Formats: sequence, C-alpha cells, structure tokens
Amino acid sequence: MNIKNIIPPNIQLKIIKNRNYKYLRLQFKDFSTLLLTAPKHINEQECLNFLQSHKDWIITQVDSQNKITYNLLKEKIFLFGEWIDFRDTSIQNLWQDFITAKTPSLAIKTNLQTFYQKELHTYIQSSLSHWCSLMNLYPSEITYGKSIRQLGCCYSNSHKIRFSLKLSLIPKTLIDSVIIHELAHIKYPNHQKEFWNLVLTYDKNPKNIHLWLKENHGFNLYLYKRIFKN
Repeated sequence: MNIKNIIPPNIQLKIIKNRNYKYLRLQFKDFSTLLLTAPKHINEQECLNFLQSHKDWIITQVDSQNKITYNLLKEKIFLFGEWIDFRDTSIQNLWQDFITAKTPSLAIKTNLQTFYQKELHTYIQSSLSHWCSLMNLYPSEITYGKSIRQLGCCYSNSHKIRFSLKLSLIPKTLIDSVIIHELAHIKYPNHQKEFWNLVLTYDKNPKNIHLWLKENHGFNLYLYKRIFKN
C-alpha cells in the first residue's frame, strides 16, 4: 500500500505514538499537516490500513480546507461568524498581510488581535447591558482571555466574568447565549436545575452554540489559533 495514494502530496503526515493512547485517531493539526496518534504497539502497516479506511474522510477534509483557503483570500474579513466587507483600508491591508504571510509577524497578529478584541468588546458591552437589565444580574468586572475551550467564565466569589476572544469568530446570537450563561452563574455557581431553569428563561436553545461550533470546528479552530496563539 502506497501512502501517496491515500494522502495528497501537499499534506504532510505526522505520526505520534504513545503508550497512553488507546486508539488510532486522525486530525488536521493545520491546513498542511495531518496528525495520526496511535498506541505504542501499533506497527506501520496497521497505521497504513487505518489511513486507507479513512481515505474518504481525508479527501473530504482537504476539499473543505481548499474552500476555506479560497474564502480567506476574498476581499472580506471573517467576523462574528460571517464574511463581511472591510470598513476601512487599514484593516483590509492588515488582513491581506495576515493571510498572505506563511507565518504572520507578531506585529501583524497583535494588531489583528486588537481589532477583534475591540469589535468583540463593543458588541458585548451593548448586549451585556440588555441582558443584565432583563435578568437583574450584574458582573463586577469584564475581562478577556484567549481560551480555546472555555468561551466564558464567571468567578462565583467576585462575580467577575471573563470572555474568550474566540467569541469574535462566532455569530452574535451565540455570543448572547454565552452572556446569558455566565450571568446566570452570578446567581447559581453550579449547573444545578435552578441554573438551567434560569438560562432557559432567556435562551430557549442554549445547545445551539455547541452545534455551531461542531459544524464549524475546523475553520474556527484554524483561524483562532492563527490569529490569537503566539
């Protein structure tokens, strides 16, 4: 079996074996690297057989990434879950420098992070005012972080709320879901029944955010890491 018949020539395969791994797994580390993790005892032939059995999935992922690459080069910027027109030439130039650079410089990434944080903060301030008034719950402070997994966090003792900058890449309606969720934690620190009853009073579909993130996982994670991870 020839690996060239399974993986496109522009994709690099990286295999990592570890005794702690229980299963064979595939994931794209980035747009050019396919990562195969495997238990220590798995031999090369078993790895090849696994790749062959997932050939259709690999092809589908590569096709999807090609479409993403095409979209990235458009005359638009990705903000709040959609492609929008540039508002000024400075942001347009910054985006083009970011996209065309194989490894964006720290200055480019810092300026782009500043843009996204400003846009996110503007929306959250407006939305937060609305939901705080409705729920009669008010955070003591709002901060921002770069967490990938945790979109929001409420500190029960101080009632401070921290939002992930990843929110700048998801739709505004889903950002509202995160805001409602974290405000509810001011009253109920844990995910008990009363907490979810309060959330459902203001957000009828709190699971929508998980569905959207699952459907858009590849691109969302790629873009987030490229912009926010130094």
